Formats: sequence, C-alpha cells, structure tokens
Amino acid sequence: MDLVYKRYSNPMELIDNMISFSNFSEFISELADNVSDEKLYDIWKSKVYDKSFADFKNEMMAKWKKNTGIETSETMTDEEMETTINDSYKILNSFNPNL
Repeated sequence: MDLVYKRYSNPMELIDNMISFSNFSEFISELADNVSDEKLYDIWKSKVYDKSFADFKNEMMAKWKKNTGIETSETMTDEEMETTINDSYKILNSFNPNL
C-alpha cells in the first residue's frame, strides 16, 4: 500500500474504482512495472556509465528471465491447464474452514 500512497492523493478511492471497473490487476501490474523501472533507473544513474538506460534495462531483464527460468519455460497445453484447474477445484471443494 505504501507504493500507492506515495503516488496518489486518494489511493483508496482509486483502488475502489479500479476494482469496480475490473481493472485492478492491470493497475497493480502497471504499478509494479513502474516501480521496477524506477529502481532500475536509480541504479543506472548512480552506477552505470557505459550503457544507455534502455541497454541496461534489457540486459537486466534478460538476466532476470534467465535466473527465474522464464525464458525457457513453455506455455501450458489446454490439457495441462484443464488438469490444473480440476485439481484446484478438488482442493477447494475439500477445504473445510471450520477445522
């Protein structure tokens, strides 16, 4: 929440509106991207002198993707997705909040 309060004068109203218009996840994703860019920019301007910001950012994103395995991961097939959804439903249906 601190990230939202830092940028907006009335974040609760903003968040309520984002939820009402079904844009909340997009808003949070955009906010996270902006924060990430700001942090990378701060690092670049204080420590990197031989590259443009765009080159530095691309290099950092490539390293991040490699370290997290994102660039090598494959998308799920429809069958795998259906199996995952069905497994999730089974877990949720067996959940008993009274325990």
